[in-house]
Amino acid sequence: MKKFLADLFSGENGKISHKRVLGTLGFISLTTAMTINAVNPKEFQPSVELITSVEWLTISTIFGTVVEKFTKTSNT
Repeated sequence: MKKFLADLFSGENGKISHKRVLGTLGFISLTTAMTINAVNPKEFQPSVELITSVEWLTISTIFGTVVEKFTKTSNT
């Protein structure tokens, strides 16, 4: 299981990709917040600005990972 998670978050060079980790943590945070908001009254909900900032962080990290995957860098 540990090797699976390491492979899941590793880039092509074998190092852990911070963009993949942040994207996954952001997705888990958003999913958790949506679940809690669905069952709790309105006074316990986080601010809209906080949810929006986590949403954009998650979108940008996942987009960055996709762009990195499909672009080639030259080592010249």
